[in-house]
Amino acid sequence: MSAKNRYSGQTIYSSKFLCGHCGASYSPKIEHSNDKYRRVIWMCYKRFDFDICGIRNTRIPEKSLPDVFAAIARTALKKHPKAFALCRISLGWRKFPRKIIKTRMAADMEDLAIIIKTVVVYPGGRLKAVLINGKTYQVEIN
Repeated sequence: MSAKNRYSGQTIYSSKFLCGHCGASYSPKIEHSNDKYRRVIWMCYKRFDFDICGIRNTRIPEKSLPDVFAAIARTALKKHPKAFALCRISLGWRKFPRKIIKTRMAADMEDLAIIIKTVVVYPGGRLKAVLINGKTYQVEIN
């Protein structure tokens, strides 16, 4: 198994996000580790290796990862009205929630992680999600 297809199993987001420029995995990096602005950002693993990637690619705050998965699910469901109708009936939705409800977030994210094979991240917040059935969906994040 090649390094870019390796599964680390650390979180449900591990090994899902790939750089659209060099193909390297996205991984969490801590910014401002010693001050009040501390936060975890996911970015290309090879971002600082200018011989391989070295571009200013999209960085995703870790707290936004559930919203990225929700945006992928929302986009996929819009293209499949029958699946959306089933979700509406079984989950009691009138429309797909913009944000996953906090009390169900962990279970929802685990379910979405099963069906999302990879998310290729391009500069400017463009994403290409590939599901396990091979279907791809374009998503934009802020």
